[in-house]
Amino acid sequence: MLGATIGLLLLVALVSVVGHTAVEISSDNRYYRTYFGLLGLRLGRWQLLPPVTGVTLKFFSTQGSGPAPSAGSWST
Repeated sequence: MLGATIGLLLLVALVSVVGHTAVEISSDNRYYRTYFGLLGLRLGRWQLLPPVTGVTLKFFSTQGSGPAPSAGSWST
């Protein structure tokens, strides 16, 4: 019983270290999915992308602090 418990703990630790989560967008840009990847397998459901209402481009720098002046603003 102790050996099985240790084996299960090692398996969970290995999956935690080797596995990863990511976002994938389909090649036709109509679907996306958040998936969990493990050993080349990607597990996740495809969902339809909502209509795009605006795009914000932000410059990120490690020298400044605080939010950017345009944080949270959308111009329509």
